Amino acid sequence: MTTPATSQSSAASVRIPIFRAGTHTAADGRRVTFTQADLQEIAQAYNPAVQRAPHVIGHPELDAPAYGWMKSLTVDGDLLMAESESVEPQFAQMVNEERFPNRSASFYLPDTPGNPTPGRKYLKHVGWLGAAPPAVSGLAAVKFSAESASAVSFSLPADFAGQAPHHSESVDMDKEELERQRAELKKQM
Repeated sequence: MTTPATSQSSAASVRIPIFRAGTHTAADGRRVTFTQADLQEIAQAYNPAVQRAPHVIGHPELDAPAYGWMKSLTVDGDLLMAESESVEPQFAQMVNEERFPNRSASFYLPDTPGNPTPGRKYLKHVGWLGAAPPAVSGLAAVKFSAESASAVSFSLPADFAGQAPHHSESVDMDKEELERQRAELKKQM
């Protein structure tokens, strides 16, 4: 099943599942439980003005570059849903071509250094995965609409390592490095 993403001008906004309540095994092997109440707290705490969660490829150490941003989060049953904005057209094309068919949400845990909401879980990023399977399977596949790439879909957590990037590391990422990464991405297209 494919979940289409629609333009921001659509009457009804498309929300896409990025995570499911339950006990999941993180990339570092830890078993972490997220309840429906946890998902509700994450959705309510999410504030792009405090810290925006980006769409990224894989689970990068510095979470850069971003290929789009989470606009808002909601909960539908046992699913954490996202609405996105400012999605890079070339990235949307790669998702449509199934080059990144899987996705994995990464969260700050309550005691993670750098968590913008200490004491609460907070969405860090949604990593798009190529060949690697997501930690939580069964979320609908996503296709960006031809009209716009304003919303996307995602899967479950694979990175609970809790290692926040150091501020100086993200500041040290210069324009040349970002352009190099962008050129590598374009070669893959």
